[in-house]
Order: sequence, then structure tokens, then C-alpha cells
Amino acid sequence: MEENQDIILRAYAVLSSLRKNIDQPSITEYNSIKSSYVEEFHSALRSLEEIGMNVSQFHIPDSEIQPRLLLSSSEGERYSRDKYVRKSYFLTKLDAILMYFDMKTTKPPKTIGFSPPSKQ
Repeated sequence: MEENQDIILRAYAVLSSLRKNIDQPSITEYNSIKSSYVEEFHSALRSLEEIGMNVSQFHIPDSEIQPRLLLSSSEGERYSRDKYVRKSYFLTKLDAILMYFDMKTTKPPKTIGFSPPSKQ
């Protein structure tokens, strides 16, 4: 159990670091995130899955990781060799897993939904 907690903490540290540094020019180009950072994100998720956590809905599908269009002309289109994911999509997935951690670890657990109006 202690080993699982260490794996969870390490994955959370990686995910938090990605979130903290996402706006660095070396990570974000033209509102896109380099695929190497998606791989780091997926590596953290795989660590969690290996200890039995179901975090599959947070994965970024391969269909979202594409070469970036560099040039479009009458002669055709030219794409980057590297692959990218839209920054907004990446942030949606990253923020969702971080929110999941926050909700799961907050004591007392955060209430989800609405409370009925109080009777006066």
C-alpha cells in the first residue's frame, strides 16, 4: 500500500509540474503542445493504471496528436515532422485529472451537485 501511495504521489508531481510549466515557450508553440509532453502525461497515467486506478478517460487519443500544418499553398501543404496536440485539449485533460485528485483527496470530500434550498 505504501508503494502505491508513492506511485500516486510521483504521478501527481509530474502532472502538477506539467500544469505549472505548460506556458513555457519550449513546451507550447502556436497554441499546441509538443507530443513529448503528451508522452510524459500518458506515462504518469500509465503508472496510475498499473496500480489499479481507472484513469483511461483522461488519456489523449492518438487522433488528437497530429503534425502541425506549416505551409499551405497552391503547390500543396507542408506539415511538421513533430506531432502536437491543441493546447486547449491538453489542458482540458490535464485539469480534469488534477481536479479528480483534488476531489478524491480533500477531507471531507467535496460535494458534487446541488443542495436543495433550505427551509426557512
